[in-house]
Formats: sequence, structure tokens, C-alpha cells
Amino acid sequence: MPAKTKTKTKRATPAPKKKAAPRKTKAAVKIEPVGPAPNELALALDDPSIARLADHVREAGGAPLAAYRDPLGGHPLLLASLPIERISPTSFQRDVSPAHVKKLARAIGKTRRFLDPVIAIREDDGRFLTPNDHRLTAMRELGARSIVTLLVPERAVAYQILALNIEKATCASARSKCAG
Repeated sequence: MPAKTKTKTKRATPAPKKKAAPRKTKAAVKIEPVGPAPNELALALDDPSIARLADHVREAGGAPLAAYRDPLGGHPLLLASLPIERISPTSFQRDVSPAHVKKLARAIGKTRRFLDPVIAIREDDGRFLTPNDHRLTAMRELGARSIVTLLVPERAVAYQILALNIEKATCASARSKCAG
């Protein structure tokens, strides 16, 4: 029997790897700072841009807490506490989700802190409206007597903000009701 000889099999040489094309990088966009400087944000409660809204809060049995300019556009805003019965949900939002309210009430109740003011506007009839109905309802279920609000004085802008409720998407009718 003849001896077996080992034959070496040639391995296929891998195809040379293509060099990756250099990545195209976008030129860095330099963003210039906008809005007021931090030391320019504070407003006095008697500032003409916010004083009438602060008076409305007092007339409703609430208390103005602070006034300031928003850090992006410099627009006046009022942080205020209101009696919880003086604030209502907007008419152009979906029904409250009981599961969402229960979750919020449990979280707020556990910490015993309401750290996220509801956005609100004041109607001509003296009512205050908010799109943040889930947090409002959760606070009511917890028995709160008051709620902290971030009041927007410009009605036209306020309706746009109310329509941007991120807790629940607004219904299609919101566009027509928010247009004013």
C-alpha cells in the first residue's frame, strides 16, 4: 500500500478589502445664544406685562408666586397658585384616562410633591383653563385644595400652547377652537 502523502490545499485568498470612502461630515453649525441672559429673566409681580394677570389670580382667591420671562423668547409668564376648583380642563381634549390618572395620583401621592405646574390661561369670564387635565384630576383625587399653574398672559399664543398638550393628543376640532 503506497504511503499517503499530504497535499496542501491552497486556500482561496480573500478579496482585498475596499477602503471605506471617507465619511462626509456636515459643517458644524454654530448656534448663537438667544433669549435673555439668566439675570434678565426675573420680573416683578407689578411689571406692566404681568400685573393685570396677577390681579386676576388674587381675585380668584389664588396667589401670584413669581413672574419671569421665558428663557427662549423673553415672553412674560406668571407662576401662581390657584384654588383647584377655579381651574377647568379645556374643551378640546380627549377624555381622561383613568389608568393614567391613577398612575399620576400614585406617583404624586407617594412623593407628596407636585413638581410640574399645569399650564393655564385665564378666560374673559374669569375661569382658568388647562390642557393638563390628567394632573389636575390626579390632584383632585388626592384632595388638594390648590394647584400650581404656569399662566400664559397672551391669549392667542396661549391657545396654541393649549393645543400642543403633550399628555394627550388633541382632537381635530382643536384646530378650529384654537385658531382664535
